[in-house]
Amino acid sequence: MTTEIQILQAPRQAPRHRSLGHLSPRHLLSSSVPLAIPRGVVLLLGMLACTQVSDEPAVLVEVGDFTVSQADLRDYEARLPEHLQSVHTGEAQIRDVLGGLVDRQIMVIEAEKLGYFEIAAVQRRLHGHAVEWLTRRLLDSVIGDSVHTAAEEEQAYRKGWNRRVRLAHIELSDEVSAIAAAQLLAAGANFAEVARSRSRATDAAAGGDLVRYFSLGDLPPALAAGIEHIEVGDVSGIIPTNRGFEIVKVVASDTVTFEEVREPLRRRLQQHAARVARDQLLIGLETRFALSYDGSAIVQVQEHAAHEDGSLVPLQADQPLVVRKADMVLLWVGDGIRLLRSGALGRDATVDSSSFVTALRTRILADSLLVWEARRRGLNQDPVFARFHQRRLEKLAVTHLRKKQVIERIVITDEELRQRYEQDIEEYSEQPITEITEIFTDSLRLARQLRRRVLAGEDMVELARRYSTQRTSHGHRHMSEFPGADEDADRAQIREAVDERDVGSLIGPIELRAGGFAIVRLEGRTGPQPRPFEAVRPVLEYKLKREKNAAEFERYIEGLRLAYSGDVVWHDESIAALVQERAALQ
Repeated sequence: MTTEIQILQAPRQAPRHRSLGHLSPRHLLSSSVPLAIPRGVVLLLGMLACTQVSDEPAVLVEVGDFTVSQADLRDYEARLPEHLQSVHTGEAQIRDVLGGLVDRQIMVIEAEKLGYFEIAAVQRRLHGHAVEWLTRRLLDSVIGDSVHTAAEEEQAYRKGWNRRVRLAHIELSDEVSAIAAAQLLAAGANFAEVARSRSRATDAAAGGDLVRYFSLGDLPPALAAGIEHIEVGDVSGIIPTNRGFEIVKVVASDTVTFEEVREPLRRRLQQHAARVARDQLLIGLETRFALSYDGSAIVQVQEHAAHEDGSLVPLQADQPLVVRKADMVLLWVGDGIRLLRSGALGRDATVDSSSFVTALRTRILADSLLVWEARRRGLNQDPVFARFHQRRLEKLAVTHLRKKQVIERIVITDEELRQRYEQDIEEYSEQPITEITEIFTDSLRLARQLRRRVLAGEDMVELARRYSTQRTSHGHRHMSEFPGADEDADRAQIREAVDERDVGSLIGPIELRAGGFAIVRLEGRTGPQPRPFEAVRPVLEYKLKREKNAAEFERYIEGLRLAYSGDVVWHDESIAALVQERAALQ
């Protein structure tokens, strides 16, 4: 996109590797290109351990030009997750772990031999990891742990964190659909009916009812902010989320103590304080690096982006939008239009020039600003960064090697899938479902009257819509034969009441332990039914591929072991000495 942004990318070519003793970390990072860390260092042992000039010279195993010392082995063992640790003891354990290191190392060498270190996919991901490391280290050093006061905690608690809410929601994929649904609700449409007809969520059939209660700390920040001040029965506006757009209704509310929400409340306040501090840092960095925004160009971008079929003459598209130090163009008008139309700048970027600049700063330019500052402070010359960069490069290259040489070569036939389906068909059977209609009331007298009206032939669903105190279900719902972990007391009691009753039975009034009364009619039951083959095909393919992956990888690594067997030298005396040393310490 721009010269300065492109220069942040990792190099496409690198020199052949050498021993670590021949090249210092400072020399590695002397390049003027910020992330251009030459790969002229020893290939690290595995993706977790790193070879260093050690104070313990005893070599346990060599793989070509690379050695594994006792220090390397200890470091690797300390990083291994429990499920990958050796089940052996003594010398067998040491050789088992060393064998894993040797396997990793020959995969690193093979990945380099096949050119996977330089391919664009690996370099792109490496660049992203490097930017993330530098920006995180900078933010940690500049911002640290953002703090807040006890008064701010108390204020936040009183402004919404002092309750938990039961919600119903409508999930839409795009803003146009969300606006249409919001207009229906504003015109008086029933929330549950709109959810059933328009929501793409799995709970749409239940009127969008999320069933359980949530505190604000349980919800994503956008949803929490959208319902923070909404009362029971009210509906939120349109809330953008990472899944699309949501409209939420507060169905019920309950009080919670400060102690119950203290930790998530503090985390949320700390995150907010960190965001504010980061935004202030970015504003300061704009001044330090002399960024300027062209006001007339911003107007052009906002006007043209509003018309999808609008076109720009070349001179307009080539007009600078963001400039550094008056001579380096970071973004052009055409870039801004594409960013705005794609949604990368968010909805607020169209409000005015100030909101557009804020969106550019926080969503597009933030990484560049932070990396420039990290370079200015010398964070890219930190030896820890050099080791991280090299380890991550090798890990990405080896992952790509396995993908290309093993995973993508696995073939799953239709016959294999169908055989597995028949073998595991019980596993893919749907749960039995009980279908009921229910009415909830606070009055026993009203419950008895409604029962008589149902027996007289009135529509029970319509009566539920008019009289039920729990309006989210609107009378009719499906109930799994097996209770969920979050099932409330009312639902559990109704489950008990309909158990072993005949279809068509009208049950109640049931006096609920949680208060109130219920009338329930058992509409039907469906037994367990196997899901169709095509419906479970993706799951079958995934399971079979995982199984074949393990077998194919073992075949592949065995071939590499054979190919590189002449390059692996085991130092039996050093291994025996290490066994004795560890035995003496036990």
